[in-house]
Order: sequence, then structure tokens, then C-alpha cells
Amino acid sequence: MKPLLIGLLAFTTPDPFPGEPPTPAGRFEAIRRDWRSHVDEMKATAARLSTNEAIRRHHEAGEPREHALYARALDLAEGHPDDPAAVDALAWVVYRGVPPERGKALRRIIGHHAASPRLKPALHFISMRRHHLQVDADLYETLLREVLAKNPDRDCRGLACLRLGQLARLRAEALVRLDQFPDHYRAIYRGHGLGPKDLEKLRERTPVDLAREAERRFERTVAEFADVKDWFDPGREDVSLGSLGDGAGKELREVRDLAIGKVAPAIEGRDIDGASLKLADHRGKVVALVFWGSWRGPCMAEVPGERALVKRLEGRPFVLLGINGGENDREQARRVVRDEGITWRSWWDGTTQDGPIASRWNVDAWPTTYVLDAQGVIRFKDLRGDQLGQAVDSLLEKMGKPDGGVDP
Repeated sequence: MKPLLIGLLAFTTPDPFPGEPPTPAGRFEAIRRDWRSHVDEMKATAARLSTNEAIRRHHEAGEPREHALYARALDLAEGHPDDPAAVDALAWVVYRGVPPERGKALRRIIGHHAASPRLKPALHFISMRRHHLQVDADLYETLLREVLAKNPDRDCRGLACLRLGQLARLRAEALVRLDQFPDHYRAIYRGHGLGPKDLEKLRERTPVDLAREAERRFERTVAEFADVKDWFDPGREDVSLGSLGDGAGKELREVRDLAIGKVAPAIEGRDIDGASLKLADHRGKVVALVFWGSWRGPCMAEVPGERALVKRLEGRPFVLLGINGGENDREQARRVVRDEGITWRSWWDGTTQDGPIASRWNVDAWPTTYVLDAQGVIRFKDLRGDQLGQAVDSLLEKMGKPDGGVDP
């Protein structure tokens, strides 16, 4: 009777995940396969829609299925906490997921898996540029600190060290931007789910303190983890970000040479027409530097506003200078300048997006803008639309004051 009873019980106990593979690894692969199918279907349908509103409604309709897929991965991790697939599933939710499932995955990793070397894919994919002021930013910071302190895998510790530096640097920049354009950036951060209490917590530290922490993290990355590789996307080893030493060196330039309050690096070269052009020749004027290329729509969308700004401030101690990169050749750049009515000069930085000037200035997004005061000090970064004119006007106004508007 006992063998028969046991057999009947085994037969009648419901499978909590009917139709899925019996092993945790198999179940996780099934989740990822279903996720890829969902993404492909969403993209295919969106491509057939003709209005932004229809696309928005389409994505909203697909959100429940997406959340359900992340929830399946969380259930897998909870049901098999000691299986390697649990860490893989949680890491996948961290680098693919959205709130609230992403926050749940972060908390579970912090509490149970911070020492696992299998976290490496998630650490590769974490972009502090995307997450430094998201609702889960504090959880990301806690995770990175736990990994740096506890994980035996050197690659994981190195990635955590670099990401912590990036987090501190980006938060320092966010505080400066909040002071410069408070209404604009409060609205942006509200869109990320951050309220007044979150911004109040952000202000518990100063930009100077955060920048110093960032510099220490980058220095440690260079000293201890320089040879560790960084990838843009787990499983995409064809898209390398180079070594952590490369990345930390670039970040150190950002903190030491390109931060607000630093004297701008020199630029000397030839313009699109081949004539000599030096940034130093414009000392004594407010200077707006714009990295642009006709191949990038957002760059060209800024041109009408830039053209109006140059015309409005004609005769004032102001100059707008471009750095053009990524064109097919100089002739194409000259044709764009002529057709678009661009009356200001631009350095020619070559046919790639990583020409010598762009590389020296850490430009990885086009357009990138800097505004310098009359002493050549960086005062504003990454402005768009009306903000550029407001920044220039504020510096010109300071030039008319007895102290010249120079900060102590």
C-alpha cells in the first residue's frame, strides 16, 4: 500500500509551473526565450503603427506580460535559492527588468548572493548613466558596495569599484544641474519617480564630496583592476568598452579636466575650410562649444536655436564654436554648413565619432555642449534648447559686474 500511496500522491501533486522544463536552468532558459519572443513581437507590431499615441498604447498593453516574465524569474530564484540558476535569473532581472521586479531582484541579491561570481553579467550591464537617479539607485549603490566588500571574484569587484565611482560623479553633476536649472531638472527627476524626499536625500552630500569619492574609486580601479575587461552587453563580446583601466582613466579626465569649475582643455586644429582655429584665441569671451554631426538628428535639431542665439548676441563678447565629427569628408561638412545657414566656425575632427578632439573631451553622445566663461572655465555642460541661451546670458551678465563674475 505504501508504494502505491506515494505514487498516487506524486501523481496528484500539481506542478507549480506546468509546461516548463523540470530543471532550474531549463526553466530560466525558457523564460529568456519567452522574453525574446515578446520583445520581437512588440517591435514587429510597433513598426506597423503610424502614430506615437498608438505606439504608446501598444507598449502599455504589453507591460503586463513583461512584468509576468520578470515575476517568473523571481519565483524561480525563490524556489531554488541554492541553484546557480537562481543567481542567473536575478542578475537577468537586474539588467533587463523594470520596477518593481528589478528592486525585488536587487534586494534578494544583496541579501543572499552578493558574493557570487555569477553576478558579472549584471555588473557589466549596469549603466550608472541610466540608473544614477532612478528609483532603485540606492539599491544599486548598496549592491555595488556589498560586491566590492564581499565578492571573491576580482572581475566583479573591479566592475563594482568603477560603477561606484561613476555613480558618485553623476550624482555630483546632478546636484550642480539642480542648482542651475531647478524647475527643469525637478520635472525630469519626477518623471523618474523621484519626489522631494529623494532630492532632499541627494543633497545630503555636496558635489565636491561626491567628486572626491568618484576620484578615489577611479584611482583604485586603475591601481587594482586595470586589466579587467568591460563589455557593453553580456554575451556581446563584439562590443567591448575596453579595460576598466581605460574606463577609469576616461572618468578621471572627466573629474579632473572636464568638470564644471575646471579650466577647459586647449583645442587647436583646423576648421572645416582648413584654416587654423584655436580656442585660446577666444579668451575674454563667453564660448559655447557644440560637438555636432549632420548624421545625428538631435544635432541638426539644435541648429535653428543656435543660429538664432548667434544672431541675437551679435556684437556681444560671445562666440559659438563647433566641433564636427563623423562626416564622410570635409566637403560634406562644408555642404551642410552652407545648406543649414551655419555662420559660426567648426573644427574638423575627422570622419569618425572618436576624433582627437572628441576623444580628449570624452564625447560619447552627440550633440555634447559646453559653455565657458571669459576666463575659459567650464560653467555649464550638456545643455539643450533654451538652456543654452539662458546659460550664455547669465555669464554675459556676470561679465558686466565689477568683479567680472569670477568665482572666488
